[in-house]
Amino acid sequence: GPETFQALQGRPGVTPLLTGGQLDARTGSLVGPLAAWGARQLAVARFITSCGAVDPSVGATEVVLEEADVKRSIVAGAAEVVLAVDSTKLGRRATAVCLDWDAIDVLVTELDPSDPRLAPYRRLATIL
Repeated sequence: GPETFQALQGRPGVTPLLTGGQLDARTGSLVGPLAAWGARQLAVARFITSCGAVDPSVGATEVVLEEADVKRSIVAGAAEVVLAVDSTKLGRRATAVCLDWDAIDVLVTELDPSDPRLAPYRRLATIL
């Protein structure tokens, strides 16, 4: 969304991009058909994203269906996908699947990688 885009301006090695679309007031993300179309045009080396919840069976999920659609569109053109979430999102499910485990390469949390709460995710992605 625009806030993340602004925060990443001028960071070395980072090229922040906006897809266009409608600003979703609930999440601050750009969503809708224009955002999904713009996301499908991207071929990125690394896509770093978060989600509303992450479950070892389902993958990453979002509360807003349109946001999940945009993330799936970006993932289609990403060489690597990094899912960054805080531990409160582990073991939970939201409404819409945005990333299944086949799409997620790396899972990043604030937890030490050896933390037992990450055990269900070790076979699914690299833990950092």
